[in-house]
Amino acid sequence: MLHFKKRIDQQTLPPDITRTAPLCMSHYKRMFNMTRIPKQGCDILHKAHEGDPSSQQITLLVNGHMFLVDVYDTSGDICSLDTLVQRLRACTLEAQCEVTPVAILTADDREIWAKNRDHLASLSPSNGQNLSSVDSSLFCLSLDSTRTRIKHGDSIYSSEDLTNARWDDHLHNTAYGMDGFNRWFDKTITLSVESNTRLGMMGEHSPCDALIPSILGDYCVEEPMHLAEFEPSNFTSESIPGWRRLDWQLDHHITAECQRVAQEAKSIVDDSDDSQLWFQDYGVSWIRGTAKLSPDAFLQMALQLAWLKDQKKPTAIYETASTRIFLHGRTEVIRSFSKESLAFVRAMNDETATASCAPFVSQRN
Repeated sequence: MLHFKKRIDQQTLPPDITRTAPLCMSHYKRMFNMTRIPKQGCDILHKAHEGDPSSQQITLLVNGHMFLVDVYDTSGDICSLDTLVQRLRACTLEAQCEVTPVAILTADDREIWAKNRDHLASLSPSNGQNLSSVDSSLFCLSLDSTRTRIKHGDSIYSSEDLTNARWDDHLHNTAYGMDGFNRWFDKTITLSVESNTRLGMMGEHSPCDALIPSILGDYCVEEPMHLAEFEPSNFTSESIPGWRRLDWQLDHHITAECQRVAQEAKSIVDDSDDSQLWFQDYGVSWIRGTAKLSPDAFLQMALQLAWLKDQKKPTAIYETASTRIFLHGRTEVIRSFSKESLAFVRAMNDETATASCAPFVSQRN
């Protein structure tokens, strides 16, 4: 990730292009050192200023504790893997005791969190500095214990092998952590690493479109690693400087609010289902080559058909259209629900329908 940021800073990333034109790259500058800060009435986006020491650090969350970890040396170069591992180990050893998890407040209603953040900052100058440091840090790294919702004896596969409970666990844990704990939900990017080595990435959507962090993720997965750097012989147990724990001055109100938000977050998480459909019967090649249809249009109609079959009524639906062909463009909305699409999905559910009822009905079999 740090190498990717270096390429952003040096403007050496090749431009994203379509078949006809290059796309605006301004989104990439809003991935790192960004935070959405809650404010009464309307949140604001914060970008770290040049020279801010916190812009050279990451925010680490472990067992409810929070740390700032230096990831660059005094020359501005990325620290060695050995140095980073020793710092992360030192932080983990410091995070063994229970602590009031201040980060859970970011899971609250934005208006309430805005009030509580102001109150938290007013309790101590160090609290205000902690908040500012987290806001300006590069990104968050959450070290999580492994958690599963799979009960003993359960099969990890569905009857049709369309889902996998382990994958669903990973998705669930990446999004919510431990019932909302160990996340600072205001940060644009949060990496989560479970103790079983599963890694995920989540983030706050306001600064940039979701496609941009996904490109970052692809880059990290595809870049080669030097396995020799991971040999245990390279690591020592000696603690080194370059990190500090964020200690918070709390009062009864903030402590009680942390407890309340934790209960509410758990209720929401418990009521949230996460699953990934792994459909392998056919894909883009069949839709284009055999069905002679646009894959995008095909999926849009499939969504509308599925909703009507499940809910017995149509609903408004949209898909995202990129406007990055324009300077600072993000997305617009395509309203794919229409009289024609409604006629199609109704005809697909009507055994007596003929091809004249709606376009492409004759291809349903």
